[in-house]
Amino acid sequence: CSWEEFDAFLVFDADNVLCPDYISQINRVCAAGDDVFCGYRNSKNFGTNWVSAGHALWFLHDSCHLNASRMVLGNPCTVTGTGFGFTRRILDRYGGWNFFTLTEDIEFSFRCITDGVKMGYCQDAMLYDEQPERFLQSWRQRTRWVQGGVQVSVRYGKALLKGILRGGRMGYACLEAATLSLWGYASGVLCGGLALIAAGLTSGWLGVLHTLTATLLWGYCFSFLMGAMTLLMERRQIRATAFQKIMSLFAFPLYTLSYAPIGVTALFRKFHWPPIEHTVAISAKELMQ
Repeated sequence: CSWEEFDAFLVFDADNVLCPDYISQINRVCAAGDDVFCGYRNSKNFGTNWVSAGHALWFLHDSCHLNASRMVLGNPCTVTGTGFGFTRRILDRYGGWNFFTLTEDIEFSFRCITDGVKMGYCQDAMLYDEQPERFLQSWRQRTRWVQGGVQVSVRYGKALLKGILRGGRMGYACLEAATLSLWGYASGVLCGGLALIAAGLTSGWLGVLHTLTATLLWGYCFSFLMGAMTLLMERRQIRATAFQKIMSLFAFPLYTLSYAPIGVTALFRKFHWPPIEHTVAISAKELMQ
């Protein structure tokens, strides 16, 4: 069969578990006129260890803080990996699915943002995804994300700049996408490097050490606060014990800060797509108890 036979399409990973009303809930966003739409990404294995909890909190933050806020502001959302959909109009517009970087979801989002496509989010359309449980596995997956982010940033840098210069809602959406891409991170690295140089010139190695220590402490505190806000808002949706939830707050900053060495090493590794093991078998009924 061909895509002309269908009005819209949904994308999932084979291990995803959907709440019974997922399709009917997300269909409301599609029926409202959004050509691209995504749901609430929860985790099947939040409580396994700090690695799975770190990934889970990150995606919960993406749903409840980023996409939910974008909907309030009337800005386009972004899709991440699984649990998203699009109409046939989008496939017709782009001549099929022609997004093949290492992070094809981000590439698709950037293309839609720079083209002014309506992208919606449904808080009530919940799916459960399985997260990596071993740090090496997580490192490899996030290395691919960084490498794919570099590909997409370079490919869409010019289009994002043009969108920013247009102004309005689209300009804001392009600015946000740029700050969350290579260009935003590169600006942060540049500012950090200049701060270290200034500290070295004024206070020597002691000043550099003090600046690095302060940066790590502030980074840890900011990540802890971000995780705490996410956990507080979404605590009833998280399948884990109270102890596991509390401990995840202290480990979440380690997860986010580990992006620094991942980002550096990713620049020197060959682009590839390493397989991620999925072993958690659980039903929707068990997850919703």
